[in-house]
Amino acid sequence: MWGTKDMRNFLSFAALAATTAFAAPVAAQSVPVQSSDNIEATALLIQPATLQGLDNLDFGTLIASPVASGTVAIDADDVNSLRTISAVTGSLTAGAGAASRGRLVGNGLPNQLVSIDWTFPATLVNQDDPTATMAFSGELDSNAADGALTIGSTGVFYIYVGGQITVAANQMPGRYSGLVEVTAEFQ
Repeated sequence: MWGTKDMRNFLSFAALAATTAFAAPVAAQSVPVQSSDNIEATALLIQPATLQGLDNLDFGTLIASPVASGTVAIDADDVNSLRTISAVTGSLTAGAGAASRGRLVGNGLPNQLVSIDWTFPATLVNQDDPTATMAFSGELDSNAADGALTIGSTGVFYIYVGGQITVAANQMPGRYSGLVEVTAEFQ
């Protein structure tokens, strides 16, 4: 077993270990330790009461007749943006390229009343020759056509634009365009 000398060495070792174990925390507490870090405070602010154009009103590609006129219409309420061509058979036909109604998106507060005003050009102008024009009449979808709408619970609303063009017999080829202006006044 253990002799007296062994026991004394063991007790001395144990006492030294105990002293060392308790001395370290006392020393650590006497020196103040600081630590800090930073975070950023942020907020995302969305501008309410805005209206922005998303999609242009596009009648697509059309093939005109040299001898007869016709009209092309896109209903602002038609979710499929189907174009209707009214002309003497074979005088005006749809070419390649899809047609689409125009679309604007707005945002504001839920249940907010918005007054809508619009200006349509009387003609679309050929971009290669400004002397060549096409008669145009526009329309807004049924939600905005009476000049006012109430924003739904999401705070987002859409205004759709349709219209009709008249293609004359022997209409000069080219890209025709005009500016449709829609204004939203948030109450």
